[in-house]
Amino acid sequence: MLAATAVQSGDARDVIVGLEQVAAVTLSPMLRVNLRYARAVLSDDSAAGPLYADLMGQDLACWPWARARAELAYGGWLRRQHRYARAREVLRGAEISFARTGAGAWAGAARTELGASAVGMRADGSPRSSSTGR
Repeated sequence: MLAATAVQSGDARDVIVGLEQVAAVTLSPMLRVNLRYARAVLSDDSAAGPLYADLMGQDLACWPWARARAELAYGGWLRRQHRYARAREVLRGAEISFARTGAGAWAGAARTELGASAVGMRADGSPRSSSTGR
């Protein structure tokens, strides 16, 4: 949610810096989770790997919604990196979590990402060659 608000404001990085200052003096674990999410989704794909590793390395078992949102974003990033098999694994988790919490539209978004990740895969699960133009 922080990332969406930051993007809408047009000053995403400034918002994040301000919230990092707040996080330094507060005990809110959810603020820290949301900051990790925002850093990952707002970064360039080329720099996002360590940020997603940090986000996904958190124990989010107590926050199924936050976990599912993180999985959806991470799965989309994995797909864009052509890591289709891992993307599908993560996105299935997001879809299941969203469905369990009654978030049908979000589960649909995860299914859409799953479909997009399948486009990059052959029937045997291996990545399609980008040189074929298919």
